[in-house]
Amino acid sequence: MTNLFPESRTPSKNILKIPKQRTPSTNNMTSPVEAFLSYIDNNIIQNLVDCTNIEGARERNAQWKETGFIEIRAFIGCLIHTGALHQHGISVELLFSPVDGNSLACSAFSVKRFSNLLNHLRFDDKSTRSVRRARDVFAPIRDLWDTFHRNLAKFYVPGENITVDEQLVPFRGRCSFIQYIPSKPDKYGIKIAIHQPTTP
Repeated sequence: MTNLFPESRTPSKNILKIPKQRTPSTNNMTSPVEAFLSYIDNNIIQNLVDCTNIEGARERNAQWKETGFIEIRAFIGCLIHTGALHQHGISVELLFSPVDGNSLACSAFSVKRFSNLLNHLRFDDKSTRSVRRARDVFAPIRDLWDTFHRNLAKFYVPGENITVDEQLVPFRGRCSFIQYIPSKPDKYGIKIAIHQPTTP
């Protein structure tokens, strides 16, 4: 019987060259928090602190109470926790409900403070955004994204078995590159490329 699929050499362009040595700093990580802070590092958090304080002072003047490094880290932790509990779509009032609310957020913040941080959280200086946006549509989040991208290259080495796909992240805010795909459950959003390990 004729072999319909004769054996042949894999083209060299399809062979992924794996680095001989993985990033040594990742071998010493002992907790999920340590891994998280390798990607969302101190520079990113400090940038959030600075830009949020600028926006808060611009909007509320003397009524704004400056935030700090520890508070923003706690705020990010609460946002991640609400997402893990599928509470990201509920109102702040319900989030702080004594019956059905998020116990972590309730123990760390008052309703008013949490709302203030949520409303004034920024990733860039809004006063210079229009100038930067004229040459970069990604300007509002460019600094954070570039730092995060550098950290990915520094701490993550992909293996040879990877699936690359696209995902539409739901988003209905003001953005020049929002896409509308009627076949998706969330029809409006930002399309990103994702990859994940696969079993060979």
